[in-house]
Amino acid sequence: MNERIMQDLLKRCHQELIEEGLSYLDREVSVGNRRLDLVFTDRRGRLLLVEAQQGSLDTKHIDRHIDFVEGFIEKNPNVDVRLMYIANKIDPLRKSFLDRRGYEYKEIPAAKLVALARDQGLVEDQESEQEIVVGEGNSMSGTRNLKADEKTKREKFMLSVPSTKVREFWTLFFGEIDKRSHVRATFNKAEFGVHIHSRRHFTSSGGKYSLMYTRDGSFKMNDKPYNGQSWNALTRLKHWCVTPGLPEKFYSELKARNLTVDMEYISIRELLHTRSPSQIVADLLACIDLFK
Repeated sequence: MNERIMQDLLKRCHQELIEEGLSYLDREVSVGNRRLDLVFTDRRGRLLLVEAQQGSLDTKHIDRHIDFVEGFIEKNPNVDVRLMYIANKIDPLRKSFLDRRGYEYKEIPAAKLVALARDQGLVEDQESEQEIVVGEGNSMSGTRNLKADEKTKREKFMLSVPSTKVREFWTLFFGEIDKRSHVRATFNKAEFGVHIHSRRHFTSSGGKYSLMYTRDGSFKMNDKPYNGQSWNALTRLKHWCVTPGLPEKFYSELKARNLTVDMEYISIRELLHTRSPSQIVADLLACIDLFK
């Protein structure tokens, strides 16, 4: 099971999985560069902000969303807000930390979610048996178990990275995409593709859209040939994507976050001259997450 299905279950079955008396409001709510999974109102009219994490709740997740709530409260000072973390497992020390600060949490075993997802028709029996295994992970493998050949390719790629700062970017980037079910990095000889998978948004090209990264340090965004191939510009994305306005929103977000050069490529090396690796990762993933 992936986190998207987990969110879908919490949305559909919130009375059973979270608490009675809730009403669903929204999902993927943003404040600045932060994004929260689900928003409900409880029986007393308070907002309940829910952040779901598959596997074990980690400290980075906690810190990130406490920051989100502070930003949310700053923008909505008169709103009564609750924050709840939901994960398959929560370490006792993290429970103690959350208890002391008045934040709520709930453990829901993975087996229960898989069974419920099967009942709801969100996964097939075969798919649930082959679900991604999630754990604490490490900086190379993140939360997705990589096949041996993919791990080897990734390690070789990391060895070729020219500087510590660039290596830090890719470590953070791989760690983030490994947490996401809708994006993969697939390596080839001279480059690799970051493939956004979503049958909901794409009906051609195998249900995916690919950003190709080349060894000159850039993701190609234009239709100009490179090594005999053309790259994915807005026109091609609009042709593949069946969700009205989403391609334009994706490119608008890239431009608004100053990620592209003339809307033709995303140069990681150039961006690292003026921004931290974590800032670039957060901005880039915020754009990619539009396709969840």
